Amino acid sequence: MHFHKKTIGGHVFDICNILVMCAIALITIYPMWYIFINSMNDPIDSARGGIYLLPRIWSIESFRHVFSNNDILRPVFISVSRTVIGSLTHICACFVAAFCLSKKDLFMRKTFMMIIVFTMYFSGGIIPFYILLMWLGLLNNFLVYIIPTMLSAFNIILIKTYIEQLPDSVIEAAEIDGANDFVVMSKIAAPLCKPIIATVILYNAVWQWGSWFDNYLYAGANRSLTTLQYLLVRMLRESDAIRQIAQAGGSVSAARMSPESIRMSVAMIIIIPIFLLYPFMQKYFVKGIMLGAVKG
Repeated sequence: MHFHKKTIGGHVFDICNILVMCAIALITIYPMWYIFINSMNDPIDSARGGIYLLPRIWSIESFRHVFSNNDILRPVFISVSRTVIGSLTHICACFVAAFCLSKKDLFMRKTFMMIIVFTMYFSGGIIPFYILLMWLGLLNNFLVYIIPTMLSAFNIILIKTYIEQLPDSVIEAAEIDGANDFVVMSKIAAPLCKPIIATVILYNAVWQWGSWFDNYLYAGANRSLTTLQYLLVRMLRESDAIRQIAQAGGSVSAARMSPESIRMSVAMIIIIPIFLLYPFMQKYFVKGIMLGAVKG
């Protein structure tokens, strides 16, 4: 057996390749690590700065300050509810729409596709959308988190492309056996589309969990609908005000209310749930996004 001996240029390329990949990995991982070590450091000590690798003084004071708010349980419930319900309704609506559009004999199929693609590039803007929600009675209503996000043009096209790559023989065999479209969709297409379904659920769950601006615009008047993210944004603003007041009075507690320490703790609270969810979805994620993007 003949082995090709690497040249000096080949070894240099391998070394450069390893260094570049290590640099990319460091750039990707370090920001999260920086947030973690600063959130776990004592808030008073954090005011000195210079924390880059490990906490100087381990402390959970910043997290204690964030969770000391007695009103945090309901926002957590609202955020979890909108993430779970919103993701499930989103994937159901998008999958049904994508399955219908994948049927070549669908009446006005091309027209429907043109309308869906049109919405990807053009929208009425925030003000017309606000007026529409007001007419529909969705303002300051929990459904404002669910109904407007049920459909996504991009995800419909992604799922449709994936369904079109399924073997025609499997679907035809089910239809020959007497299965109607609903049975084919739920019993045949859905199990075969697990990778793309998991991908879309992950996309939507990340967006639902991290969203706060829609709470500010469309449900800000109803405090019972405050999400965790919007509550934490308000806490950041309040911590800035507290620090300024404390500094004006020469109070040592200003350092404990450092917006930087609170900000790092808030970031960790938002990151951890998605960070824990991703490993369970990873095996579907890459396969789903690659196969769903093969065809144009």
